[in-house]
Amino acid sequence: MGGGSGSRTAAPRKRADARRNEATLLEAAAAAFVESGVNVPVRDIAARAGVGVGTIYRHFPTRADLIVAVYRHQVEACAEAGPVLLAECDRPHRALARWIGMFVDFLVTKHGLADVLRSDDAAFQTLHAYFIDRLVPICGQLLEAAAAAGEIRPGQDAYELLRGVGSLCAGAGSDARYNPRRLVDLLIAGLRVQNRGERPGGTVAASLAKAGIGLRPATAADAEFCYQLHKAAMGEYVTAIWGWDEQVQRAFHERAFNPHRWQIITAGQAGIGMLDVEYRPGETYLARIEIDPGHQGHGIGTRIISALLEETESTGQDLVLDVLTVNHRAHALYRRLGLTEAARPGDRGTKVTMRFAHHPE
Repeated sequence: MGGGSGSRTAAPRKRADARRNEATLLEAAAAAFVESGVNVPVRDIAARAGVGVGTIYRHFPTRADLIVAVYRHQVEACAEAGPVLLAECDRPHRALARWIGMFVDFLVTKHGLADVLRSDDAAFQTLHAYFIDRLVPICGQLLEAAAAAGEIRPGQDAYELLRGVGSLCAGAGSDARYNPRRLVDLLIAGLRVQNRGERPGGTVAASLAKAGIGLRPATAADAEFCYQLHKAAMGEYVTAIWGWDEQVQRAFHERAFNPHRWQIITAGQAGIGMLDVEYRPGETYLARIEIDPGHQGHGIGTRIISALLEETESTGQDLVLDVLTVNHRAHALYRRLGLTEAARPGDRGTKVTMRFAHHPE
C-alpha cells in the first residue's frame, strides 16, 4: 500500500512539473514572437527556454501546434485578468478600459496574430473560435458591470466591440505612423454616458461664479488636500459610526480618489472643498460634497446643491445623494432644499439615500 500511495503522490507532482515546463516554453515562444514574429526559428525559442530543439518538438510537433498553444496561453491570461481588474478598480469602466488596453497589447505586440486569425488553416480556425469563446464573455461581463453602474450606455455587444478593436489594430505593425491605441481609447471613451463628461456642467459653474465660488478639476497633486479635507469635514461622523483608523482611511482614500471626476471648490485661489458628481441614466448622483469646516455655515453647500437642482431640472433628471445618518446638519439642509428620503441602504442603517424628483410619478 505504501508503494501505491507514493506512486499516486508522484503522479500529480510530475504533472505539475510538466505544466510548469510547458508554461516556460510558451513564455519563451511568446517573447520570441513579439520580437521576431511567428516565423522565428525554433532554435531561437529553444535557446530562450534553455532546452533543446527536440524538447519543443516533443511538446509541439508542428509550428502550427506551437502557435496555437502560445495564443491559447495568452488568451487565458487576458481572460483571467478581467475579473481581477473588475475587483481591483474603483469603477467598472476603468476596469473595462484597462482590460481593452491589455487586449490591444495582445493584438498589436504579437507579430502575425492578425494573419493567424485570418488564416484558412483548420488549426487556426479552431484558435479563432477559442479566442471568441473565451474573451467575448469576459468583455460582456465588464460591459454589463459598467452599464449597471450607469457609466456606459446599456446594450453594448461584446463581440462587436472586440471585432471593432481588432479591426483598428489590424496592420498596425506595418505602419510606424499609426497608433491604434489612440483610436481605441476614443472608442472606449465614447461608450460613456453623456459625452459632456463627468464633471458638473457649465450651468453649475456659472451659477456658483456669481457667488464668488469656483470649481476646478482636481489633479493628482490634490490627493493629500482632499484627504485632509475629508478628515476635517467628515472625521467626527466617520468616528461616530466606525471609529477613525488612520491606516484604513488612507487606504480607502487612495482607492476612492479620482482626479478624473473630482472637482476642487475654490474661493479666490484657495481650495475650500471638493465635489464629486456622477451623471447616470435618468439621474445625477452627488457622490460627495465636502467643505472645510472654516467655510461651513456661509451658504456654500446650499448654493452648490441649488445649482445642481437647477441643472437637473433643465435636463429632466432626478438629483440623488447619500448622507450619513449621524450627519444631522447635512440631512436638515437637504430636506430644506426639497430632497426626500428614498431608502436606507446597508445593514446597519448608517446612511440615507435622498432624492429630488423633478417629475414625480
